[in-house]
Amino acid sequence: MAREAEPRFSLLMILVLYVGTGAATKYQPSSDHDGIVFVKTSCNSTTLYPNLCMQSLLPYATQIHQSPRQLVLFALSVSKSRTRSAKTFVSKLKERKNLKPREYEGIAECLNQMSDSMYYLGKSVRQLRKTKAKGQRQANGKDYSRRTSAAKAWVNAALTDDETCLDGFADRTLVKDLIHSKIVNAAQHTSNALALLNKFVY
Repeated sequence: MAREAEPRFSLLMILVLYVGTGAATKYQPSSDHDGIVFVKTSCNSTTLYPNLCMQSLLPYATQIHQSPRQLVLFALSVSKSRTRSAKTFVSKLKERKNLKPREYEGIAECLNQMSDSMYYLGKSVRQLRKTKAKGQRQANGKDYSRRTSAAKAWVNAALTDDETCLDGFADRTLVKDLIHSKIVNAAQHTSNALALLNKFVY
């Protein structure tokens, strides 16, 4: 009986350690009043998950200040970071030797989608930074439009990857339950980033 209980205990321990590590990151409030108001207003009026948006972006209110571009760039960076964290957590589960074939396949598929999501988010950030550095919006309207449209398409693709990550799991299992909250969190951050991108970058 002890051997049968071991896999469940080990998986739960992974979750406890993962949550504990995240909780160790303390919230650092910003002293920029205008930045705080801008972030709160933008999150509340634009995103589907405003509380999550404020929680993740208010620590950067000083750097964001009242810049729509900085707001979007930080939102995308946070989304990529959350996706990376989710991928790290999922990869730890893949190391388990007691996985069922379908669970192993589901994890492998999910990891591929997380990798794609991170790739798309990274590309979107790089393209938006290029538009600023080269003054594309003022100097070359067509190129600016092309780059920002591509960025939106990539973030949308990243969101699709996040949302379909769990499709590889046919049944509800402990592994799927453990992965679910991490993937949903990453998808919600990406959804918020896409909403802000659509509103402030055009």
